[in-house]
Amino acid sequence: YPGAFPPAQIGEMDAILAARGRDWPTRSEFLEGNFARYRRAGTDPLATCFVDGSVLNNKPFAEAIDAIRGKPAYRDVDRRLVFIDPDPKTPPPPADGRVPGYFRTLKAALSDIPRNEPISDELTWIDGFNERVQRLRAIVDAARPQVEALVAEVVKGRLNKRPSVKRIRNWRAVANMRAARETGFAYEGYLRLKIGATIQDLGNAIAGLCGHEAGSTEARWIVTVLHAWARRAGVEPESGALSRRDPRQPMSKQPAWARFLYVFDRDYRQRRLAFVIRTLNLLYGRLDEAPFAGDSTDRLDQLKTRLYQARQRIHAAADFPHLRPEGRDGARRLFAGPVPEAWLGQLPDAAMRFAIREETSITELVAHMGRGIDATALNEQADAVFATIGPWDLGLAAWRELLTAYVGFAFWDVLTFTIAHWRDLGEFDAIRVDRVSPEDAQSIRAGGTAATLKGIEFNHFGAFFSRGHRENDYLWGRLHAAERLIDIVCDAARLEGAAGAIEPRRLKKRAFAAILDSEAVQIQEAQLKSKQALIDKLQNLEVDGR
Repeated sequence: YPGAFPPAQIGEMDAILAARGRDWPTRSEFLEGNFARYRRAGTDPLATCFVDGSVLNNKPFAEAIDAIRGKPAYRDVDRRLVFIDPDPKTPPPPADGRVPGYFRTLKAALSDIPRNEPISDELTWIDGFNERVQRLRAIVDAARPQVEALVAEVVKGRLNKRPSVKRIRNWRAVANMRAARETGFAYEGYLRLKIGATIQDLGNAIAGLCGHEAGSTEARWIVTVLHAWARRAGVEPESGALSRRDPRQPMSKQPAWARFLYVFDRDYRQRRLAFVIRTLNLLYGRLDEAPFAGDSTDRLDQLKTRLYQARQRIHAAADFPHLRPEGRDGARRLFAGPVPEAWLGQLPDAAMRFAIREETSITELVAHMGRGIDATALNEQADAVFATIGPWDLGLAAWRELLTAYVGFAFWDVLTFTIAHWRDLGEFDAIRVDRVSPEDAQSIRAGGTAATLKGIEFNHFGAFFSRGHRENDYLWGRLHAAERLIDIVCDAARLEGAAGAIEPRRLKKRAFAAILDSEAVQIQEAQLKSKQALIDKLQNLEVDGR
């Protein structure tokens, strides 16, 4: 509510700390890390007023969706995005042609607009995401028999034995070679997409070293320059050159593009382990089947812990923790300053001229960053997970499933990477959307928001002026939340075919009674005084009118 809470200034924090005799040792870092864009735009952050963030983003769907990518599941999951909306808004009435007066304009600016942010873009993104997940699952499942047969040829009947790290490395190399041969001309397009994505990641990392945000003009300039440098360095070679290599040769004898991917393509390693973890997750639900009856959740948990440790090490390497000062200084010397407007108007020619002029410095910077990534160690840690387990540890069926997923991932990646970019998916789990609202929770009282909430009065300021209104809406909020959470869990059970014996109405009635009993205790302790009449009324109601 603009006006209900005053805007904030950084100077207020300075004044409070001074009054308390406290220091702020990281003040400079705070300002530089959060307000660099203000300074680049010629605005002093110390002279800026900051209004309540909910005015502009009261439904942070985009941020929640983005966070999902960084929260991998430890089991086969039912992924839900749940949002609370006490008073879902209907679209505003069409314009009547009248010019709004002062108070109507002020009301629209201060009340209507902030609470009517569109979320259709985010919901459309989720629909697209779920479609890509379904497409990806269909491709993976359809290709499984062929991939299993190819992996069996690669390992030559040695699935019943515990392999060495060297043997697993050789299996992966042969699988990569077979993937290139079996997929034909599609393989070059796949590799070019991987090279482009890896250059993008490296450019964003360099931008971060220089204090630029991913997606900023400076970051885009850095990525464009890296593409120009890559064409000159052979990292982005001419057409037809990508398929002519033998992955069994030492890395020192591989072409420049292969060495570049070997060092910097962390996404491929992450996708491979995520794919194996997904395969492992599915095994939890199959332990009662005959082929997997000898396995246990403890064994799967131990294996998954090691897989996540390997994945975390790959993730940490992307921050270049071992980059020396000369590498950071080199990045800042090349790219820390603003990009001249004239250059931006001449892309990509300006980027190529810059890459030619600074070719030696860019090559040294890339080499510095590569030395901070021990790609061989990252591969060996993952290989070692499979070299230290075998069919006697997990059971032959589970061992075959997991080893096929790991060694055979090269085949699946070629099939799926070009049509459903895995970095956008992260997991194979669709995202369902659920709302917690009086409009969706009407087991106790029909009528939705208008029949239950009092804070909607006075243009939604009703609860500001009345303790009774606040307590009313607080109690209904607990009841509505309990009902919707039960709905969500029952729906998840239904999707798994496990909802046959569940009686949602009985569960809701028990939950409502427990909430009302706990609030009665609060009243007895004189903490919530005005709700007794409402609680008495609700305790005499039946769920769903029964």
